[in-house]
Amino acid sequence: MNRTGPLVIVLVSALAAGIIVAAGLVRDPGFFVPISVEAGLLIGVTAIFIRFARDPDDRAFLWRVAMLALVARGIAMLIVYGVLDPIVFASDHYTYYARGQEVAAFLQQGIEGRFVGKLQVGWEWVNGIFRVLLVDADAAGGNLGPPILNLFAGVWTCLTAWALGREVFDDKVGRIAAVLCAVFPSLVLWSILNIRDGFATLLITTIVLVAVRSYRRIHLPDLVVFLAMALALTTLRDYMGILLIAGLGLGYGLSARPGRIGSTLVMGTVMSLGLFFLLERFEILTPEIVEDPFASAASFRTSLQQDFAGGLAGSAYATGIDTSTLQGALTYLPLGLLYFLFAPFPWAIESPLQALTLPETLLWYALVPFTIVGLRRGIRREHAAGLLIMGVLAISVSSYALVEGTFGTAYRHRSQFLPLFFVFAAQGIRWWVVRRRTIRDARMHRRADARAAMLRPDRG
Repeated sequence: MNRTGPLVIVLVSALAAGIIVAAGLVRDPGFFVPISVEAGLLIGVTAIFIRFARDPDDRAFLWRVAMLALVARGIAMLIVYGVLDPIVFASDHYTYYARGQEVAAFLQQGIEGRFVGKLQVGWEWVNGIFRVLLVDADAAGGNLGPPILNLFAGVWTCLTAWALGREVFDDKVGRIAAVLCAVFPSLVLWSILNIRDGFATLLITTIVLVAVRSYRRIHLPDLVVFLAMALALTTLRDYMGILLIAGLGLGYGLSARPGRIGSTLVMGTVMSLGLFFLLERFEILTPEIVEDPFASAASFRTSLQQDFAGGLAGSAYATGIDTSTLQGALTYLPLGLLYFLFAPFPWAIESPLQALTLPETLLWYALVPFTIVGLRRGIRREHAAGLLIMGVLAISVSSYALVEGTFGTAYRHRSQFLPLFFVFAAQGIRWWVVRRRTIRDARMHRRADARAAMLRPDRG
């Protein structure tokens, strides 16, 4: 395999990055020095993660995919922060920056803010700590510390997707999944902004990986990592912990009933959704912010549609549908799944932001058939650990589908589960490639046999 091309790309990218950093150091060393130190430390953490791969070929691949992810996100960051404005894609980019100021005031002066006594304040604390450590010199509003941390979370998600695909299927599936995570547009975008989605995606993928590793035998280090990651995820989105536990439970149920996967999947999903609505009704699940999808499905969808119907996304959909009861929710669920998984639709683009998603939407549509093939092959006994991923997807995606009310939020929240989908898409792609290769080889053998028969002397 010729590796000159990727090496040249890496060297050119490193040279360009060096020139940019050098110019920044000359212009504003008080800001760029700590940012450079942060990036250097995070590259070191990335190197530690890659060292866990025992095979030298695997380590070489992981370095290449990490560099690919870094280059893709670096280019996107230059465009978003240098040409556009982060608020175009996520208004809460500045919200977290402002809340981080409150945390910084608490750390420096003891002034309590709105974050006191709340659970979902993990990203606020990240912003606050960076506000204390780094100077405020970012022209876009706030320092680049949290976005750079988020960027590396996106890189680590690629490494985790590789490990997950390898654990469930094989190394080639893991490699395809890692490359998809490295370059898929929405995963790139959400990992360069000051929002919690990039880290939430990493934690979700890591928790599922640990659960899959523990499918056959539970190890104490895996249990510790699982609990730590679940606690960290709770500080970002508290309901996701419940969704993952329910999904993993459903996955174990699917693996215990190999002959009744379809019925178990449907009944387990319905029972889990009913439990969530019951918990919400008795206020056991009480939201702290408007994004919590289990606060009240009907009011949540309505408020989102009112907030975003006239905004840049212009994306409110399925208005006037009541999902406040279990019956209404289950009736709406098929339509909600359609919107959550496939919106915004290319034939119904109504805003500039929706138009920007068109290339990714078409790519996602192209991956869907491969994902279906991968899901079908994932139910085989030799890949039974993949049923845990299916359980998580069934519960989580169904829950989100019930409460999403705009194209923008559906597009953003869907990205949290893309690495899990990519594992099955990668398996489908690998199966298709092997099948095409087998068909090609069979044709070549038939042609060779035909030529040999034509050249064989007539024995008649």
